Amino acid sequence: MSSRRWPSSSASSSSKAPAKACRRHAPADSAWADRPSRTVHVGEWLRLLRTLLDEVSMVASRAGPGSAAMLHQVWDAVDLPFRAGLNLWRPYERLSPARQEAMLQAAATAVQLAADGRIIPGGTLGAALQPASHRR
Repeated sequence: MSSRRWPSSSASSSSKAPAKACRRHAPADSAWADRPSRTVHVGEWLRLLRTLLDEVSMVASRAGPGSAAMLHQVWDAVDLPFRAGLNLWRPYERLSPARQEAMLQAAATAVQLAADGRIIPGGTLGAALQPASHRR
């Protein structure tokens, strides 16, 4: 197991930067969320977040070579163990609070990496994460 530590409520503000970046684009009191590339409906944003949470917990062998490399890039950027140390997949709601926080950190980091153009997300909602100059 890695020497990386789990995030805690007393973590420094710099370790929560990706989560803040994710919240910066998340809806507060509107049905629309402003993303770097476009405005998306809150339902689409929530669906995207749920998809990201499922994907960051995916086993690399199930993801395919390109996607597995992207998953490792996300977890390396978060500086936590791959898949938050999960041995057996579980729905997000059944994870411990520490693992839920790690998964949210990974999802927020993926959003930031995509916004920075460092990863290119695929899928039907991937374009909502990409900067306008990288959209397909």
